[in-house]
Amino acid sequence: MRRENPAFAAVLGLILAAVGCVSFMGRQSAARTPARSQAKTSQPTVGTTFKNIQVLTDLKDQPPAQLYNAMQFMAGSLSVSCNYCHVSEHGPFDSDAKKTKLVARKMIQMTRAINANSFGGPQLVTCNTCHQGSLHPNAVPTPWYKTAEQVAEYNQAAGANSAASASAAAQVAPASEKTAASLPSVNQIMERYRQVVGASGLKSLRLKGTNLVAVAGNFAPVPFEFDFSFPDQMLVSQGVAGAESKLVISGQHGWRGNSQGFTTLPAEQLPLFRSRMQELSPVKDETPGAPAKVAGVESIGGKDYYVVESTLPVGVHKLFFDVQSGLLYKSRMEETTALGRKVEEQTFEDYRNVDGVMLAFLITNHYMEEESVYRISSAETNVALAPAMFTPSSKGQAQ
Repeated sequence: MRRENPAFAAVLGLILAAVGCVSFMGRQSAARTPARSQAKTSQPTVGTTFKNIQVLTDLKDQPPAQLYNAMQFMAGSLSVSCNYCHVSEHGPFDSDAKKTKLVARKMIQMTRAINANSFGGPQLVTCNTCHQGSLHPNAVPTPWYKTAEQVAEYNQAAGANSAASASAAAQVAPASEKTAASLPSVNQIMERYRQVVGASGLKSLRLKGTNLVAVAGNFAPVPFEFDFSFPDQMLVSQGVAGAESKLVISGQHGWRGNSQGFTTLPAEQLPLFRSRMQELSPVKDETPGAPAKVAGVESIGGKDYYVVESTLPVGVHKLFFDVQSGLLYKSRMEETTALGRKVEEQTFEDYRNVDGVMLAFLITNHYMEEESVYRISSAETNVALAPAMFTPSSKGQAQ
């Protein structure tokens, strides 16, 4: 299940996550709002939007995003795209013409039966338990191939004997407590990050560059321009000159269109778009209103990062801050779906100082079934942005 217009979606990537496509609409991410409260609204549901739902019937009263998320989880577990089970990237998705879709139904029933009969219901066995990113699960174990260093690590972890294990346990507990006690607080990490970024005096920002969505077809990079007027106005222009598609957000209002005219975005999509603004904004925040804690220190590529973890109704959001520089390296969203936990990550690299503001010039969005890579070519701070840019008319007057 993929985008209806590949070239259009390839450009918008994160920003147009919920407009005109299935895969990206899945990124509306019900994580920010409890599923049970969404189901009570008059918005479309899985049951009213899709036909031929035979197995995931428990989702029929849920928002379409719940089904999209489950499909993304399956795609990521097998490292495939939507047309592996469906007749094409564009549908019809209710068709049962492909055998792989019929097999997928049986696999969902099998994993649910295992969880119900063997584990009392919790979602312990999923598609990824066996597939691990492969079309065909590997039923043959790998022989023991370990270096001397790996053997030493193994012995240290397992304990050479019970006495050594007991001694190690006695030594580990105080060390862990000391490490936890020495960690900075969430507020300290976030305040240092904001100071390092240096965006306190930033009123507007213009970014230009290219976006590439890496999937089976390998779309070509497409130019884009993002204009921000903080705190809550944004104009996204993408595509070649004369044929740009645009997205405008101003406070509680939003539009999409082109030089021919604009249509109003549904109110329920605006929270998503505002959250997507943050991913290209100089400063990212912990999830508003969610309980947050410092989960510890994680080493990635030889560097240590403080992990700020926010607990959401249907998942966990993590931010990884460089212990040395204080800059944000990664944002990770783990969201529970009907079939398993879906993971999305954004990495922020190639930081550069632009008029005293630290900006990431390489932003990569890692989804379950693709990557979207933003390469910033130029950045301007506190540029003069006309108010009319953020109030488009039906005649397409947004500049």
